[in-house]
Amino acid sequence: MLVAAEQAYRAVTSRDARFDGCFVLAVRTTGIYCRPSCPARTPKPGNAEFFPTTAAAQAAGYRACRRCLPDAVPGSPEWNLRADLAGRAMRLINDGVVERSGVSGLAARLGYSARHLTRVLTAELGAGPLGLARAHRAHSARILIETTDLSFTDIAFAAGFSSLRQFNDTVREVFGATPTLLRRQAPRASRQARKAGSGGRSVGSVRRTRAADVGGMAGTVGAAGAMHGAEAGAGAEAQGGAAAGARTGAGAGVAAGAGAAAMGRAREGAGPGTGAAGAATGAVTAGTGVTAAAGAIASAAAGANAVIPANAVASASAEACASVAASARTAGGNGDVAGNAGVSSAAGILKLRLPYRSPIDIEGLFGFMAARALSGVEDAGPSHYTRSLRLPHGTGIATLRPADKHVAAALRLTDLRDLGSAVSRLRRLLDLDADPVAVADVLGDDPALAPIVRSAPGVRVPGSVDGTEIVVRALVGQQISVSAARTTLGRLVAALGERLSHPDGTVTTLFPTAETIAKALADRAENVLPGPKRRTETVRRVADKLATGNLQIHAGRDEADLRRDLERIPGIGPWTAGYVSMRVLGAPDVLLDGDLVLRKGAAVLGLPADARSLRAHADRWSPWRSYAGMLLWRAGRSGAV
Repeated sequence: MLVAAEQAYRAVTSRDARFDGCFVLAVRTTGIYCRPSCPARTPKPGNAEFFPTTAAAQAAGYRACRRCLPDAVPGSPEWNLRADLAGRAMRLINDGVVERSGVSGLAARLGYSARHLTRVLTAELGAGPLGLARAHRAHSARILIETTDLSFTDIAFAAGFSSLRQFNDTVREVFGATPTLLRRQAPRASRQARKAGSGGRSVGSVRRTRAADVGGMAGTVGAAGAMHGAEAGAGAEAQGGAAAGARTGAGAGVAAGAGAAAMGRAREGAGPGTGAAGAATGAVTAGTGVTAAAGAIASAAAGANAVIPANAVASASAEACASVAASARTAGGNGDVAGNAGVSSAAGILKLRLPYRSPIDIEGLFGFMAARALSGVEDAGPSHYTRSLRLPHGTGIATLRPADKHVAAALRLTDLRDLGSAVSRLRRLLDLDADPVAVADVLGDDPALAPIVRSAPGVRVPGSVDGTEIVVRALVGQQISVSAARTTLGRLVAALGERLSHPDGTVTTLFPTAETIAKALADRAENVLPGPKRRTETVRRVADKLATGNLQIHAGRDEADLRRDLERIPGIGPWTAGYVSMRVLGAPDVLLDGDLVLRKGAAVLGLPADARSLRAHADRWSPWRSYAGMLLWRAGRSGAV
């Protein structure tokens, strides 16, 4: 936590939004935790408890406030300021490493044992890696619940939960409401966005068939029915129904869920329950879909008084069941359900809000990326930025547009499980978790920087969505202009980039992988990457180390270790190592004093233009020298404040 308890209480009393995301306030009398700027009544000091993370508050037994949504705030700027184990772990947890590789995988990336990592995170942040990852999953799930019309089954596995039951239990525990209630109580703007973008669900690299949508619905109904059976005492049968309902396609999930519900209700005889279970088995075995499922529901309701819960599906009427059955028959089968436990391979377009701390220099941020946009990979302008994404489970395309107090993001993903990683990487790309007021307080104290700080409030340091891409960009652009580097990299992308199966306008290509670059440069370097042979050999050497795992560039690296590993490679100097650290790790205190444009900007502002003198003067800008460098770059390009 960036502030002490006394300072935290003053921030809560004044409802200072600058501290949102830096800590959370928990109220002992209500059992609820809030963001510092929550408009609710301020508790007495004796009833207030402060936690550094939402996960710590959840571990202490508090649930999230549904009024201020404390998870829907910019992240703490502390994770970039801190280069210690806790800060690096948080960056990887937010990228979904725990969901993909477990705690052991997270610990291996950081170079520590799982036991030591858990001990450090619990002491520093109030929760271990599993608790922190659980809070991240809950946040991702709430976003999908409130902003999309996806089935709860799809949402559960997209957010990283291993089962629908775990998803329901976590949502109820964290938010004090069922997923259905959260969706019903979603803000009006979110509901309208869902309706406006509902057609977008069918837009994806692999379009979902109608039967696939039925499959998702059936899985939700089936699992909910099984949960109902569990409440009635079905035990193992109901749990089996939940698993089947979550993982099977149209019909099978409904039948399994209804059968489990019937088993739960039919305590005095096995007849009706057995009949429903038999219908479920027939649906799974023969693939007859919802027709058999509808029979199971009818059988259970007539013979065992099995009541399907109201929140299992929008309508459980006979007409609805018949309609679903007809849809399944028309579509012809269980549909296109792929991925992990029923996650569709075609997630469609998701529209999200990415909050930030005001102010923000959108013009400078988008201008920086537009000047460096690579044809095929990116498309940028004053009011939008679109790019392709290579993600852990598939690919994606993101379009970002500035809006009131947030950046609007439209995501097209081939696999919903990549949602958390995509959002985390886009936030780092735009540096949305920065504290602009703290930056301005330090940089504005320098009379030479004060005018440009006032003219460009909210400066950000653009980050990265792909470590390989940034290091290759840095190597190619070391000693040439931005436009020349863009041309050279464009040829590399055109020759080696992987084409997207469903492009979006001019965004058609993924930046090539390290393996592809290493192989191509070893075979036909002059045709792929023109220019000095020494530079080409450096790029090849780095790509080979990345491909073999001898060099790792990701958000969880220690800055000093990463710079040391890079500078050991012939052809890489301090400028390249610093640039990669600044953009991949979000390091806030890197001054690239060897950059010609940056030193030109220093001269324009009346600062020392030689590297040594500028470095000495810049000590007063710490720990925000990366942000000062962005301002100097701006002055160097424009030639004026």
